[in-house]
Amino acid sequence: MTGVAPPPPPPPPPIAWQPPGTPTGGAPPSADTPPAAAHTPRKRWIAVLVGVLALIAVVGIVGTVLFGTRTWPPLSATYQFTGDLQDGDTSAAFSQVCDRLRTSSARTGFNGFARSIESADNIDVNILGVDRNGDAATVEFTASYDNERSRTTTLKLVYEDGDWRPCGTQR
Repeated sequence: MTGVAPPPPPPPPPIAWQPPGTPTGGAPPSADTPPAAAHTPRKRWIAVLVGVLALIAVVGIVGTVLFGTRTWPPLSATYQFTGDLQDGDTSAAFSQVCDRLRTSSARTGFNGFARSIESADNIDVNILGVDRNGDAATVEFTASYDNERSRTTTLKLVYEDGDWRPCGTQR
């Protein structure tokens, strides 16, 4: 024994070490293996897009149902009423009012209101100005006149005898 010791073996590679050319540290991927990481973000975006489109569709359907059942009936009654007034058919307009206003004294006040609306060049009913609370509602409309003057009126309506009926105004 002559006394020379063999050199110590090399230390093992660190755990995070990967030989060049192998992205996962094992054998290189074959040509038949699809790159899974490339498809995951695309699938996620498609799922997010489908979810957003479904949410938009649900909101649209709910909004349409609410508009059709809550907003449209008083709005339609307002269109009918203001149309008759603008056409000068005060008898047809007066026949639409609520029972409380069908008195001879109320008819006198109604005729003055009808003349002021009849003289308007244009009447715009505000579809966003509908406020319904059970069997009562208000709808805003604006009467525009040729001298560039306009007047916004809030029409009060009540649900009576199966119809929405005008039942006064407020300014």
